[in-house]
Amino acid sequence: MPRQSFQVGSKGKLSAPPDPQTSLGLRAFIRKTKAMKPIVMSLMLSLYATTTLAATCKETATEKNLAGAALTSFMTKCQKDAQASCDTAAQDKKLSGAAKTSFTTKCVKDATGQ
Repeated sequence: MPRQSFQVGSKGKLSAPPDPQTSLGLRAFIRKTKAMKPIVMSLMLSLYATTTLAATCKETATEKNLAGAALTSFMTKCQKDAQASCDTAAQDKKLSGAAKTSFTTKCVKDATGQ
């Protein structure tokens, strides 16, 4: 059994040194947990929003049983809306040049389901 060292406390009493695994580890864990809480909540919210709004233009058109001119009109409007939304997202991310083009192209394809 290892020998335990003792320290003289602030009032002159002998006390065992604090266990770094429990006292400091617990404090650090609590501090990190408090810092991570907003990050985890925003991640969960964004995943929820992504799954509920993930219906593509093609899926929506299929659900509405669109065909012919109605389908063409709907797909055109949906693609324009997706383009505008993706352009705004690229601007928010401060993308430019090839990165903006690549991001916007992929975003529009994902949104329209093509």
